[in-house]
Amino acid sequence: MNFCVAVSVLVGMTMGVPVHAASSPAALEFTAEQEMPAEVYQGDRERLHFTVRNVADHSITIDRIFPRKGGGSGSATPGTLAPGSVGKIELDLTFPEALGAGQVNFLVKTNNPDKPTEMLGVSYFVQSAFSPELRLFDFGNLHTGQRARSTLEVSTRLVPELKLEKVISKPDWLDVEIKPSASGSGQSKRVVATTTSLPPVGIVNSEVVLKSNLDRDRPLRIPVLLRAFSKYAIAPLPLSLGGVDEGMDKHSKLRITRFGKGDVLIDSVETGSPALRAERVSCGSGCVDLMLTFDSMKARGGLRTVLKVSFKDDTQPLLVPIDALVVPIGVKSIELGDLDTLTVRGKTEMLEPSP
Repeated sequence: MNFCVAVSVLVGMTMGVPVHAASSPAALEFTAEQEMPAEVYQGDRERLHFTVRNVADHSITIDRIFPRKGGGSGSATPGTLAPGSVGKIELDLTFPEALGAGQVNFLVKTNNPDKPTEMLGVSYFVQSAFSPELRLFDFGNLHTGQRARSTLEVSTRLVPELKLEKVISKPDWLDVEIKPSASGSGQSKRVVATTTSLPPVGIVNSEVVLKSNLDRDRPLRIPVLLRAFSKYAIAPLPLSLGGVDEGMDKHSKLRITRFGKGDVLIDSVETGSPALRAERVSCGSGCVDLMLTFDSMKARGGLRTVLKVSFKDDTQPLLVPIDALVVPIGVKSIELGDLDTLTVRGKTEMLEPSP
């Protein structure tokens, strides 16, 4: 693994160059003994080392070193530094599971009356031990009697041959198999997930966890997503109305479709909020649109509700989470768009209905 760590010391060092805070001069200067920011894998526990120099005109004793948030610890050798002398600091830190860049701020408590607390900021970048990093079994929409299979190829650079030894956990409605890579590479494996039954109706978020032969007991985690339906389906699910200017209405649409032949027999529609109205409009055989209107004046704090559609010929209602952000007058809102473009989804195929 390449270590590329640059400690960004909020008081004491920036990009390896000692600095002082403008408002209150630092009594201690910290310099990293490894490159920064630290490139680590998910869940890594590492020991990071720094030199510390006393730049004050009096001795300073370091009493405690600990992270401002989260787990970790630190120690200083020697504990007391004479003016101009140099010591060592060792930090013990377990990095988070979340991928991407971050920073942990360590507090260095001293007996210095002018500045009893110094801050040492450790920047890092967490990467996955597996590729693709953002992986997902996405089964899309399934209804009663349907089955689907999703295949995802996973690789690693940490061992000559990747082994996925057993399934640690999975949904009880999913079967998981490990197969050789399609490319023949020993560092890759195909993970094949097949639905065996339909989970509870609605948005289903779950996870497959596999034991691997990577060091430090690194499991392979693959999120699982699907939308399960009974006799009827609805889209989009969930629904976000985004930012709505205060005083304005926002319009949207939900489409309900029936599996097989027949009409959509709606019994009732409950929006869950007086700020949200729904009007039924036919869109053809086996199809009904719900035309939605959100009145921002009736929900100035924003909208977070669950719309419920009940049917005359199905005991399973459809539940749709809906949210909106009301933007005060004079405040600009920015639509972020799709933030999920880097996620690699398994190749999913529909299977013949179960006999």
